[in-house]
Amino acid sequence: MLTYGVTGTFNDVDSKTYGVRQQTIYAAYAQGEFTNIENLNITLGLRIDKEDTDALSTDPQFSPKLGLLYDVSKELKIRGSIGHGFRAPLISERFATVSFSGFEVIENLGLIPEKSWSYEIGARYEFDIESTKLGFDLALFQNDMIDMIEPGFINEGNGTVIQFQNITEARIRGLEFGIKSLIYGLVGLETSITAMDPQDLTNDEYLKYRSKYVWKNRVFVPTEYVDFNIDYRYKSEFENVDDRLGLLISDFDAKVPVHVVDLAVKFKMKKASDIPLNITLNVKNLLDYYYIEMVGNLAPTRYISLQLESDF
Repeated sequence: MLTYGVTGTFNDVDSKTYGVRQQTIYAAYAQGEFTNIENLNITLGLRIDKEDTDALSTDPQFSPKLGLLYDVSKELKIRGSIGHGFRAPLISERFATVSFSGFEVIENLGLIPEKSWSYEIGARYEFDIESTKLGFDLALFQNDMIDMIEPGFINEGNGTVIQFQNITEARIRGLEFGIKSLIYGLVGLETSITAMDPQDLTNDEYLKYRSKYVWKNRVFVPTEYVDFNIDYRYKSEFENVDDRLGLLISDFDAKVPVHVVDLAVKFKMKKASDIPLNITLNVKNLLDYYYIEMVGNLAPTRYISLQLESDF
């Protein structure tokens, strides 16, 4: 099986913070899936990206990918993969120019794309107990990032000047374990926990604003006319923040773990009537839990939305 195509993104920005900017990112990709060897699935792919932003232009980036999936038995599958990644700087990262609360953010026209190598080895085991399906998944992964883009202070003025910069090298290693189940075909349960070790190899320290543990949970009840879905996610406190934020921000190191519950109820009008419409009620951060995503930046509080979806 061969999958191939082209994709493009055009960003047109007119802002006091970023100026008048135009950015074009386009790519071509191809991926082949080979199943000629018994019980073995081989995936081989290549993607080519090119970015042009105003008068700035980057060299084409080649991102190869290799994946292997081996069926040990009907229940057990093992996998491995290696791939190269590419991310062009956002307009906000390259051109941000603003002053706020005593801090000054300046542009960085020398910002270059972020590149990475990703490795993973894992296994999945699925089986049935009477009418209940169970699945266990275990994965070891490592992401090596080159020229990683992060905001940081630079040695200008009184030490409160911030600029997005390329960290020379960073690495994230981790272990993820997950369980999925569909109890008697009625209630779905999913849970996964990830333990990570994000390291800034250039400065020999823990990557800033990163959590060490992430725990995600989901309960869903699919019925003929209504689907219920509730998610809970937990993130441990940041392990490291920039101490220089304390120059102007009191309690800059105050932080809490993340506990967020999301709820979604989908009404399938298409099945209940002849109306070609689905209505979904979404409640993000149902318990209105207060936490920060970055120092001094409150994460989104409770948010309720109504989504209408129709086929013509």
